[in-house]
Amino acid sequence: MKWFLVFLLFIFGCGSVVEPSVILNHSNNTGSAPFQVEFELGLNNLECDSSVLVNWNWGDGELYAHEVECKDQIIENLHIFEKIGGYEVKVSIDGLVSNIVTVSVKDKEKKFLVDYDCKGDDDCIVAGCNGEMCTSRYLDMRYSVCSVLPEAECYELVSCKCVEGSCGWDKTQQFESCVKMRKEDRS
Repeated sequence: MKWFLVFLLFIFGCGSVVEPSVILNHSNNTGSAPFQVEFELGLNNLECDSSVLVNWNWGDGELYAHEVECKDQIIENLHIFEKIGGYEVKVSIDGLVSNIVTVSVKDKEKKFLVDYDCKGDDDCIVAGCNGEMCTSRYLDMRYSVCSVLPEAECYELVSCKCVEGSCGWDKTQQFESCVKMRKEDRS
């Protein structure tokens, strides 16, 4: 009899506890400036008396806060990203922080190999067949023509960095001399 009661308690009353969560989704994460993105915020299992303050951090320096009723729901919001760059969007509600959504905004005038704004060296990566490109990690296309360049080995002498807000090579005199010498060898 004792085991039967334990079994009934487990089946009918002892289910798993569902933690509150804040889940952020978006319509599209890459576009040209000005780029409008629609966001959906799912509120799940929040417990409070009446309403909660929702704090949006767009990652571009703009913040937005508003109150919503405290219940399971979907909140829709949109934001326009005016400048080229990569942005990490997140939302917080009563100590809960959503997942981070990355939005990449590119220049609509340029089609390929655009330098994007960067905040630090971690935003820049080496790309291209020969490792000759220093570009933003937020850029969708990181392709170059695949031909063996004699000066490709010269890029091992420099660092791909965030230079004055754009991804670029931290070029040195040694690098410039190497490229010049390799190009002369090719001629």
